[in-house]
Amino acid sequence: LFWNNDKGRYEDSHYKGKLTGVASEVGNANALLYGIATAEQIPRIGQAFLDKNQELVETSPLYCGYVIDGLMEAGFTETALQIIRKRYGTMINHSDNPTIWEGWFPFTGQQPFADNEAAFRIRNQIRPFGVRSMVHTGGILTGFILTTQVLGVR
Repeated sequence: LFWNNDKGRYEDSHYKGKLTGVASEVGNANALLYGIATAEQIPRIGQAFLDKNQELVETSPLYCGYVIDGLMEAGFTETALQIIRKRYGTMINHSDNPTIWEGWFPFTGQQPFADNEAAFRIRNQIRPFGVRSMVHTGGILTGFILTTQVLGVR
């Protein structure tokens, strides 16, 4: 991670002596979670998560738990809860038996839901490149963080 003081965030890469401009949610959250960020950097990173102009690369459900944990560890609980509501809300509201998806949108991408498996196969030729699972255990860390940090269950 490389601190960009002008933008108030960590960037993920440095190439030929320059920052590349690529900054991710997971990189900045890990700086919060693992004590990399200084006391002066912490509020600026928190602001970067709220500032739409920062263009932080969005994490997948697999690593979102680290983002949520880092934000909560640094005291940005409301920001963390906003991310959870926005991103996991679609999954929770999609059916009576919600699951954690591999991507933020059904089968990733902003495709509408297929009515059934047959419709999905016809429209998308069985499992085209980029299609992800709608039942994926990798994204459950966020649930653990909610249980331990918000509800206080240990």
